[in-house]
Amino acid sequence: MRSLLIFAALMAVLCAKSFKMNVLSTGSLRAKLITSGQYPKHLDRNRRHQMQNFRKGSLPIADYADEFYVGEVQVGTPGQRTQLVMSTGVTGSWLIDSNCNSDACNGVSVNGFTRHKFNTLNSSTFQLEDEGFAILYGYGVCEGYMATDVFSFAGFNIAGQDVGMALYVNNYFGNLAIDGMFSLAWLAFEVNNESTPLRQAFDDLSKPIFTVWLDKKVNINAGGNPGLFTFGEFDQDHCEEDVNYVLLTDDVHWQFSIDGYSISSHEKLTKAEVILCNELNTTFPLMKIQAISDTGTSWIGASQEVVDTVANITGASYDASRDIYTVRCDSSETLPDFNILINGKEYAIPSAVYVVDIGLNNGNCVITFFSMSANGFGPSWVLGATFIRSFCHVYDVGAKQIGFSRAR
Repeated sequence: MRSLLIFAALMAVLCAKSFKMNVLSTGSLRAKLITSGQYPKHLDRNRRHQMQNFRKGSLPIADYADEFYVGEVQVGTPGQRTQLVMSTGVTGSWLIDSNCNSDACNGVSVNGFTRHKFNTLNSSTFQLEDEGFAILYGYGVCEGYMATDVFSFAGFNIAGQDVGMALYVNNYFGNLAIDGMFSLAWLAFEVNNESTPLRQAFDDLSKPIFTVWLDKKVNINAGGNPGLFTFGEFDQDHCEEDVNYVLLTDDVHWQFSIDGYSISSHEKLTKAEVILCNELNTTFPLMKIQAISDTGTSWIGASQEVVDTVANITGASYDASRDIYTVRCDSSETLPDFNILINGKEYAIPSAVYVVDIGLNNGNCVITFFSMSANGFGPSWVLGATFIRSFCHVYDVGAKQIGFSRAR
């Protein structure tokens, strides 16, 4: 019996799996467009796109895309190389179909990136689905048809992965140094209480978790800002072992409640309150502030009130021509921390992290916050790379929770 137990324990160790995936930054799109003189036109086009969405009553994904973290993913059989955004925010994976030959699909020269489009005819495992797809972002749209194929990255193989094949992307995507996006949102793991191929692949890992670490050092050039996605294990090399977890509050995103925020002497806490409707004799509990963790968003999104507070306390000025808030770069080490309270624990983001030099070349840097509006009971905060660079994120698929630990 003792021999059998030892053998079983040995087999468990041998069969344990974890994979590490290096990701690189695409660099700051805003910095490249400012340098090339194309940013005013780019910003005007985005504002018109957002206004059209508003008039149509659309609710696009809240995002502020400037810099993406991409990893190399092989798709199909044999594998075709792609550079995909590993996003915990986007709810659907997509690639650009080789049949799309517009300038936006082919990519433009400003980013110095060679676009990899997916040729469906060259994959023996490609399966067409009888369904269309469209994803509406705050800055653009992509649409086409659904399919399934094999995805492989960092030794991780996922058969039958759902993917949208884009036959149209708007001009915004032409500027991005990406070939598509791979969804790691909660919806990518479970739909209507049924496991997806991605979730089933996670069952073969040592633990049904993945850890994300992003380097604190910011480099606006492509290839900088290394990061690491660790699948199946906690990243002990880059993250401190003290992890604090909070349960998810949504079945679509990695969404959770936050208790409030503070900066300098300003503090705002939220409490769960109750509204009493006397006419109906019913009560409705008010939800706490909802936030999502999104590795596909560069900055921190919050209400205009929060952004105004940060701007006032840091002395930031609004640059309307570029839709950014700026401070002097030489103040980046001396401004107060921005603190977020989650599940009773305070997470301090130093000014050296939330103030970034994007190459304005006038002595000014940006504060990496943007304003967004909550839609109904949806998230009113998006915690992107600015937060993740200070705190590793542990996405626990098995326990449906997310944890945070200080990045080393």
